Amino acid sequence: ILGADPSEHLSVVSGLYDVLGLCYMQTNQFDKAVEVFNASIELCIKEYGETHFSLAAKYEILAEVYVLMTKFDEAAGMYEESLKIRKLQNPVRQDDIAKSYTGIGSMHLRKGDYFKALEYYKDAEDILVKEFGPDHSSLLIVYLELGHFYEKMSEFDLSLSYYRKSHAITQRDLGPEHFDNAVYYSNYANCFLGQG
Repeated sequence: ILGADPSEHLSVVSGLYDVLGLCYMQTNQFDKAVEVFNASIELCIKEYGETHFSLAAKYEILAEVYVLMTKFDEAAGMYEESLKIRKLQNPVRQDDIAKSYTGIGSMHLRKGDYFKALEYYKDAEDILVKEFGPDHSSLLIVYLELGHFYEKMSEFDLSLSYYRKSHAITQRDLGPEHFDNAVYYSNYANCFLGQG
């Protein structure tokens, strides 16, 4: 690929931009991340068209950058683009739609629009429980986000319930010794402290 005409390898270059964008994101260079993610999106559109399924994930990661920058209007626009593509490309893959709802819910939670966040989280939960059952791995993030939501609302019993559901999935899938378990013990402690 080195030395070749980049137009012959647009998908590879787009993927490299994604990796570079993630690096910028991890180092809090958000303006640079936005620039390279937009370049990745442009290349993907040029290669595959405006409704290709891979664009959904690209729009979502760009939305996450905008959330970190507290540019919520821009983030909402990217999430809506992602959701539109997911609904168009694969309407039977409800888990993909639930993933978009979870991202949109997280944006609203960070923005302080708590009840809008809850609406999206509950929609995602309903879709995933209906499709896979209440203890499927795909619910891990939704349960964790609902735990965060209820903790912010000082509804600690509900928060603990969702944290426990997410933790049970983590322990089953990754094992009780996995380092991700530490997050749950911290969440439990915060809830217990909140309860008094």
